[in-house]
Amino acid sequence: MKTTKLVIVVLFASTLLYSCSQEGPVGPTGPTGSSGPVATIDVSAGIIAANGWRADSASANTYYAQVADSYITNFSEDEVLAYVQDTTGATSDFNALPIINFPVPNASISYSYNNNSVTFYYQYITGTTVLPSVPLTVKIVVLPHSVIKQHPGIDIHNYYEVMAAIKNINSNK
Repeated sequence: MKTTKLVIVVLFASTLLYSCSQEGPVGPTGPTGSSGPVATIDVSAGIIAANGWRADSASANTYYAQVADSYITNFSEDEVLAYVQDTTGATSDFNALPIINFPVPNASISYSYNNNSVTFYYQYITGTTVLPSVPLTVKIVVLPHSVIKQHPGIDIHNYYEVMAAIKNINSNK
């Protein structure tokens, strides 16, 4: 029993003494590593004209409009976010899609995407369809999957938070 305690004390003391040794000078810089893939982040704007909506033959009260975006190259892995500008208020904020009761009550705007394009859907939920009477400004943000994984805390529904994160990512390149 005394021997075991003595061994433990000696091991503890030697660990303490040797782990606190003084460091030597800093060594030379290592070789530069290979660069990883460059993540292209795209933010593009589009305007859907008031007369730019086409009736969807497959769904009543649904209209669609397409906006080209050549940065969507891998739709199954890229994160594509879409926002529409609310010009009815004083702030002209961008709202994440899908959104309901916009631009008028009982209407909604949603989207889907494929390589090279985003399709926006305008649906009037109840009553007579009233198409937007003004052009709608939309923003499309294409984030590669690797960027989302590196920044899991981004609120992708908040346009300004996404833009701040992109600015931070671009300034660190």
